[in-house]
Amino acid sequence: MTFNVTNNKNSRLVECMILNKDIKPGFEKLENDLRSLAKPQISLERSEKLKKNLMQKIDLPVAEYLREARFSMDSSLKAKLKERIFALIEDRSQKRFFWLYLFDKKFVSAFVLMALFFGVFGVKGVETRVVNAETFTVLDSFSGEVEVVREGTKLEVFAKMKIFENDKVITGHEATATIRFFDDSVARLADDTQVVVTKMFRPEEDSLKTYVELAVDQGIVWSRVVNLVERGSSFVVTAGDVTTLATKGAFNVDVNSESVKVGVFNNAVDVQTAGKNERIMTGQELVKDVDNLVYIQPIDEQKRLAGWVKDNLDNDQEYLAEVEKRLLVAKMESVGIQDGEEISFDSSLIEKTLVFLTFDDVKKKKIELDLAEKNFIAAQVKLEDPNLSLEEKEKTLVVINEFSRNVKGFYNLVDEVGHTDAEYSKELKTYVQDKVLLQKKNLSLALPNSALYDAKKIVEDLEILGAENVVEVAEVKRDQALEKLSQAQDASLKGDKEVAADVLEESKSDFAEVAQIIEDNKGSVPVREELKVRVEEDLSLVQTVDRQVTPQPVVTPDPIVTPTPTVVDPVPTETVDPLPPVEPPKVEDDKVLPPQLQ
Repeated sequence: MTFNVTNNKNSRLVECMILNKDIKPGFEKLENDLRSLAKPQISLERSEKLKKNLMQKIDLPVAEYLREARFSMDSSLKAKLKERIFALIEDRSQKRFFWLYLFDKKFVSAFVLMALFFGVFGVKGVETRVVNAETFTVLDSFSGEVEVVREGTKLEVFAKMKIFENDKVITGHEATATIRFFDDSVARLADDTQVVVTKMFRPEEDSLKTYVELAVDQGIVWSRVVNLVERGSSFVVTAGDVTTLATKGAFNVDVNSESVKVGVFNNAVDVQTAGKNERIMTGQELVKDVDNLVYIQPIDEQKRLAGWVKDNLDNDQEYLAEVEKRLLVAKMESVGIQDGEEISFDSSLIEKTLVFLTFDDVKKKKIELDLAEKNFIAAQVKLEDPNLSLEEKEKTLVVINEFSRNVKGFYNLVDEVGHTDAEYSKELKTYVQDKVLLQKKNLSLALPNSALYDAKKIVEDLEILGAENVVEVAEVKRDQALEKLSQAQDASLKGDKEVAADVLEESKSDFAEVAQIIEDNKGSVPVREELKVRVEEDLSLVQTVDRQVTPQPVVTPDPIVTPTPTVVDPVPTETVDPLPPVEPPKVEDDKVLPPQLQ
């Protein structure tokens, strides 16, 4: 379709006829939809919540923010649209003849109404991002005497108070505190502990990449890291020159005058100390003693099943369940669903019109992907309804597969753009990868017994599409395998042995694929040596988790049977004449015996 205006009457007539034929039915439907559109109803509570969320996000002056929030349209398209509107209403005989002959009044009214609607209430696109992590880091809870020191000043402590960079948190005797970070990770402080939140970083508010650093001056800190999916993200705990880095899992740091200990109780962590990097697995503890000797030792099973460790492992399960609930609420808010409201996968009038008026192929694909993502999130919410019928579930799975189809189509577009504009292609690839990673984060806690597990498996497959080569495929598969390994441990702790076994088997299968990729491509593709070493370490971790998840057979010795004595009649003996004695052979003095006889 073209919008070029020419002076040739025949060309103008043909152009107008094509334009009228192509879009007139759409505008007639738009007019009917606008007329039937009911006035939106919103509760006071919902209104206040929306207003609060909006004001938190506005860093610019309000007037400037509203100006920037208007519908984005390039200058050439604006000129064409304006020309069409003025051509419709301009009182000139020639144009009045052509345009009013071809378009009736209802069409003109709908077009002008639509133009005014988007001029006043213009939108940039479809917002679907789920803010499942907290915007701020907070002192989630505490007991006993707890202090927060900021820039040398002690602050009044209360639950949910915000914690900022360089804040020091101190627990007194028999006191505890829990810090919940903006990346959804959590740190629990035992009594007589001092920590400083040295760094909290996220490039942008909606970025999945995060970095948190916590310095332990003294005491005991338990950390639970909730699946940081973006490459380069880390949760770091330092204690002197001992630095622990994690992207998922649970570990404990114990600092006193005699030693620094880092014990791992879920997944694995990297520890840097004395110029060396060590990978510490579940069930292991790194110790640096007062003489600066560093060694790794197994964690006693009794320590894992009692006291501080056992309490934190139990609290982790409760916390993960809480994260899932918060995530469900965030999903509902992101797609505008209220509790108890019927979920529809139909696009709204604004969304349909936005697609209808987008003439750029790439922008149109982005909007369609946004809408598919919105429905994908709505489908996740719907699947968590315990009363969902089989028919509704099938419809929901169709929506989930539609998201997969849109992502694959967008990757095809990325390849096409790459032939002419490599930089723009890279930007588009990041755009779609971020969406996939976001859904990976949203579904990271789903287990095989969850209604969301099918959606999670689809996202895992989509994540692999973003890999540049087989080495990156191996790295992605390894990350997925480690995530499942961590989940197998969690399920085992909850007593879901069958689920734990299922997830563990999937993890083993993923590791087997990674090992096969490395083996198949070691000669043709430069497989990173670090990846090979990591996979070897991972396989030992698999064995450790396998022992925790799989019930070990109890070997019982065969019972010792004491034979019952039986009375046997004596057998009569016969008298036997003794044998004559055997004389040794005579040896001549000059004859030497063979060695075996000497």
